[in-house]
Amino acid sequence: ENGEHSQYFEPAAVFSSDGSQLYLVAADKPLLVTVDFQNQTIAHTTIQARTSWLEHLLASTASAVYAKSMNGTSLSGALSADGRTLYVVGQETREFENAQGKLDIEKIPLGLRVIDVRTGELLRTMQTTATQLALSADGQSLLLYGWQDVPGEHARAWTDVLELSAMQ
Repeated sequence: ENGEHSQYFEPAAVFSSDGSQLYLVAADKPLLVTVDFQNQTIAHTTIQARTSWLEHLLASTASAVYAKSMNGTSLSGALSADGRTLYVVGQETREFENAQGKLDIEKIPLGLRVIDVRTGELLRTMQTTATQLALSADGQSLLLYGWQDVPGEHARAWTDVLELSAMQ
């Protein structure tokens, strides 16, 4: 009615191997939430790269700006075999009006983020268009997968294997 579209945010949610902890990565902000079922506690940690004190102070004054359109973010996560590292991929979707006045959708890959679950430190980022991921049974590889849009055809599924020891 007023020209605004809805927003959606789908966080990454991953249980520890023993089910005692749940890790949630917020889709709308760099936030790691750890729910500890044994101790009945909830902890919140900002996900960020290691920064100096001055950089942290300067960043605390910045704020996010959101457009009034179909802003959506979906995340997928997997926990390392040792339970210390969370791997997260995802995609942001934006709706916009094209030159013909019709609504189009832009899909923006968010890449791979590697997060230390104890501190929330962003250990590494890597470019990928993957929208989903899974840890291999042996815990040595990540399966990164998604859909590739092919003009005039149906989208095609694809999968890449990332060897964690070399991050390749």
